[in-house]
Amino acid sequence: MVLSGISMVATADPELPEDPVAEALTEAAASGEIVEISELTDENSLSVANPDGTVTVTLDREAVRVRDGGEFVPVDTSLVVTPFDRWI
Repeated sequence: MVLSGISMVATADPELPEDPVAEALTEAAASGEIVEISELTDENSLSVANPDGTVTVTLDREAVRVRDGGEFVPVDTSLVVTPFDRWI
């Protein structure tokens, strides 16, 4: 098959989100501080951009954070069993 007379131009879509890793790496390099990459962080992993241009991912076997109101918070491990077998 031969196509002729077809012209296509690719343009950037202004609606596409930015690359969260690239943004975090840029911020980390500029600030000299570690920057969390929240789009890659979940209950079992934490991703951060380092000022030296590397990314560190810490993985946990069990959940160490949970979502509360749209943000991650540490898991509350202070629950105890009462004499009536209730958790508080």
